[in-house]
Amino acid sequence: MEEQPAVDPKQSLDKPARKQVPGPVTSDKSSSEVNIWSGRRVGARPGAASKAEKQRQPSAYRCHPATDTGRTRGSEGQINTFCLFFAKGMCYLGSACTFLHRLPTAADNAAMERDTSRDIFGRDKLPDSMDNRKGAGSYER
Repeated sequence: MEEQPAVDPKQSLDKPARKQVPGPVTSDKSSSEVNIWSGRRVGARPGAASKAEKQRQPSAYRCHPATDTGRTRGSEGQINTFCLFFAKGMCYLGSACTFLHRLPTAADNAAMERDTSRDIFGRDKLPDSMDNRKGAGSYER
């Protein structure tokens, strides 16, 4: 695996953010039935292997902060929400993205501690009383 150069903690945003993929990355939408409560597709997908047969494959997409970090439309304003697709290595907007394309800093973490309703990607944090959740979007994290 190729080592990426370390990112400068100051993260110079002089250059525009790079497009990580040429176009939107979509998932397989082969099932037509959707659960209206969860928004998930219902039923087995055609050609899907069972869990015993399925082997984990490495992602084809990866964020490389040394080359992908840069100035976006979001970095010009007062927005403090990071691009989830940038973190996954799948943002096709590049410098036209309205979210931040850089690594969080100590100042960002301090701002997120004040706002306990959302995480750094702008997703709602849910209380533990809802389905006993304890993931990345919980209030404890």
